[in-house]
Amino acid sequence: MKKSFRMQKVSLVAPIAIFGSTILLLVGLAGAFSYVLMGSRTVVVTDTAVKADGTVYSTTISRSSIDTANVKIVDLEKTPEFQPDGKKDGFGLPGLKEGWYELKNGKKAFLMLTDWSKVVVVPTSDYWLLISADHPGAELLITNLKMTPKAM
Repeated sequence: MKKSFRMQKVSLVAPIAIFGSTILLLVGLAGAFSYVLMGSRTVVVTDTAVKADGTVYSTTISRSSIDTANVKIVDLEKTPEFQPDGKKDGFGLPGLKEGWYELKNGKKAFLMLTDWSKVVVVPTSDYWLLISADHPGAELLITNLKMTPKAM
């Protein structure tokens, strides 16, 4: 003799709620990650200062503290002394390094790096500024940094 018994139905509310919450969280994280990578980063040169405004971090440098004779464009792959060595207060993602780092040459630096092949190096009396800039943006930045404030 064979008898069958019905079992109680499984409630799908909890698994759907957990799965749905997980999907929403992942979409939110992907959106935040995209915002950080795509966020606007600007460098503004005025008569008195240079302001580097990153996605999360920013700094302002007095024009008088910039060593204009040594501002240059470098390829970090070919000049390892300018490569970041240790993070102080910043973040690094694939394709983006931003914030305060120590360079391999021992100098403290503020970085906004997306492309290591065209980096504007701005040495100052306190720290260095390393910024990825497109060509001709890098040359325009250097030209503006080397101009005396009266000439601007």
